[in-house]
Amino acid sequence: MSIELKPVDKLPKPKRQVGSEYDEILKSFVESEHKYAEIIIKKEIKKQSLASSIRNRIKKLGLKDRIKLREREGKLYLEKL
Repeated sequence: MSIELKPVDKLPKPKRQVGSEYDEILKSFVESEHKYAEIIIKKEIKKQSLASSIRNRIKKLGLKDRIKLREREGKLYLEKL
């Protein structure tokens, strides 16, 4: 057989990153005096995927009443409410 089971006493700790790479950007924007800011994409990522990820982080960080993500003319913007 090509697979087998090996008993273990405990599971290894997860190596998952706590938080998101977008948390720092969102925190920085909240602390800034700017009402609007454009999000500049520096790596290969689809805008819709990035928009979805940022919206999820805004929700998880409890910032829905303070920040909104806007899409205009193919660009992404943060807006303070």
